[in-house]
Amino acid sequence: MKTASITWEDSRQIHGWCYNEDIDDSVCIVKTVGYLIKETEKAYVVALSVGTNPVQYNGINVIPKRSVVEIDISVSTT
Repeated sequence: MKTASITWEDSRQIHGWCYNEDIDDSVCIVKTVGYLIKETEKAYVVALSVGTNPVQYNGINVIPKRSVVEIDISVSTT
């Protein structure tokens, strides 16, 4: 099974009232590490846990490829 370490850009939400000059408009940089269970034309699908039944997953993240800054995919020995 493949594992992936993916660094990607995510959106952020600002709560409450604020002035224009106080708005932090930077994106969040997120790093997700897990089992690469699926790759499509538009996204990587990563699970945090894999069940004893190899088609059972938990903690699934769907990461748009257009948001990916860096990716490292390797083959796991487990």
